[in-house]
Amino acid sequence: MALNLVSIVNKGIEQAFEELDFALLKTRPIADENGEVQAYRATVVVTADHSNYTRSNGEKVEGVNAGEVLQLTVRNNRMPDVKGMVVGVKLVKPQVHAVYATSAQDSTFATINLSFSAENLLLPDQKGGHQ
Repeated sequence: MALNLVSIVNKGIEQAFEELDFALLKTRPIADENGEVQAYRATVVVTADHSNYTRSNGEKVEGVNAGEVLQLTVRNNRMPDVKGMVVGVKLVKPQVHAVYATSAQDSTFATINLSFSAENLLLPDQKGGHQ
């Protein structure tokens, strides 16, 4: 996951994610040892980013996260039945659980990774959660 972190740092995760439009690509159940679904992994794509910020040199940066693909754990056992991309998905109470960097040996560059979860996903035709 390679989200630009400026919006999250400046605004907090909930406000930053309100400025992103998401589409749900696929889901995969997370089951306990008895096979009961406890949560699920969702793959979502940022279809639009309405945020912007200004760099120290005065350059205005807009929509930097459009096109990024995220995987997150949804802490709900009612997984939606996805038969193709669902546009207009909202994340309910997103959280960052871990921030870590990976780098190649002897490299001066690192990739910053985030581990996300959400309480639920709201599909466009639902008001309080998936049925």
